[in-house]
Amino acid sequence: MANDLSSDFDGIPVEDMYDSQEPLVPGRSCGSCTLCCTVLPLPELQKPPDISCIHAVAGKGCAIHGNRPSSCRQFFCGWRLDPNVDALWKPDICGFVLTINFYYSALMLLVDPTRPLAWRMQPYYGRLKEWSGRAFNENKRIVALVNGEMTVVLPDRDVPLGRLGPDDEIALSRDAGGYRAERRDKREARL
Repeated sequence: MANDLSSDFDGIPVEDMYDSQEPLVPGRSCGSCTLCCTVLPLPELQKPPDISCIHAVAGKGCAIHGNRPSSCRQFFCGWRLDPNVDALWKPDICGFVLTINFYYSALMLLVDPTRPLAWRMQPYYGRLKEWSGRAFNENKRIVALVNGEMTVVLPDRDVPLGRLGPDDEIALSRDAGGYRAERRDKREARL
C-alpha cells in the first residue's frame, strides 16, 4: 500500500478502521464495487468466502446497505483506508481486495475468484514485489488468497502454501538461496 508498511494506517483511529460509517479517504466510496461481498465470508448470513452475497447487485452495490450486517459495516478495504494507493487499486478495477490480517501479520489480497491472476498483472505485481521486501524486513507478509489457497509474495519468488489450518502460521526466512516462506504448525514451533 504505502511506501512504508509500518505507517500505512498511522493517524487512523482503530475505531474508525473497524466501526465507521464514513469513507476514511475523502472522495472514496464503494459505489458500485461489491468485490468484498464476494471474497469475504459473511457469518451473519452463513455466506462462505468466494461466493457472491445474495444482496450484492452487480454494478449497483448492496441491496440492503442501510440494514447490512455488522461484519459488513465494520469492514473497509485498503483502497478506502489508504490515501497512498490510487484509483487503480479500487477492488472492482484491480480484481482483489486489500486488507490487513493481524493473525498472519500480512497484507492480504483477497482475489476475485473469477479473475484468479489479477494480482499478477502490472502495475500491481511490481508494486507487491517492492512492498514484500519492506514487509519481510519487518517480519510481515504479502499474501494472495485465491479460492482459499494462499501464496506468499516474496521479493524474488512466490511461494504457494495452499490452504492453511487454524494452527498454521507462515514462517519467513532468508539464506544464500533467497527468500523463503513455509507453512508451520504453531504448536510444533513452540517445542
